[in-house]
Amino acid sequence: MASWNLKELREKAAGFLNDAEKKELIEFLDSFDWKSKATYYHLLQADESFKPYFEMDEAQITEKIFSRDDEFEIATRIREFSLASAVMMANTLTDVLAQVLNVVSLSNSLKINDVTSGKVIKKMESSPLREEFEALNESDESKYIKAFTNTIKHIHLVKPNYHISMENGFCHGVKFKAFRYRNRFFPEVRDLELIGMVKQHRSQCIQFGEKINETLR
Repeated sequence: MASWNLKELREKAAGFLNDAEKKELIEFLDSFDWKSKATYYHLLQADESFKPYFEMDEAQITEKIFSRDDEFEIATRIREFSLASAVMMANTLTDVLAQVLNVVSLSNSLKINDVTSGKVIKKMESSPLREEFEALNESDESKYIKAFTNTIKHIHLVKPNYHISMENGFCHGVKFKAFRYRNRFFPEVRDLELIGMVKQHRSQCIQFGEKINETLR
């Protein structure tokens, strides 16, 4: 699993930051670490809640659905809630990276409440680091995660439902329905696909953190 050496960044940045900026950077790095771990926790919780049902066949799952088995319904809800929580937590990672960049690359040229990924990218000089941060924010995973989170926050729920499919073999699980955000259509996503997207986004954010370290060497 990718890791970001936060201690290394703190030590390198200490050479050119004042005390207030050092304190601010530590707070942002602690925040990133906490949110990264929380994202991973919610993914684990989603899997743990549904572990008893992963190996069940079509007949067993169908029986659970039509009998309205309480434990099964609770497990399904926990999987829904945990996945939505993982997405919303993962969405904050690029925002915290933008705050880190504002401190170590832009000398706090943006006020803390004005910092967004887009504003930081515009302020950064042309460089491989800027290109990589832009690519991170423009990735399919990042765009879906942002759209999912903002739709839940400002418009309505991205509706989940339980599904059974026989296409390409039997499979079952939670599926989040298609939605539209800012004139862009986002197709429906199965739980396993969503888990993959969140894991990929989290890994990309951690890897980008390592790129920040490299620029300070």
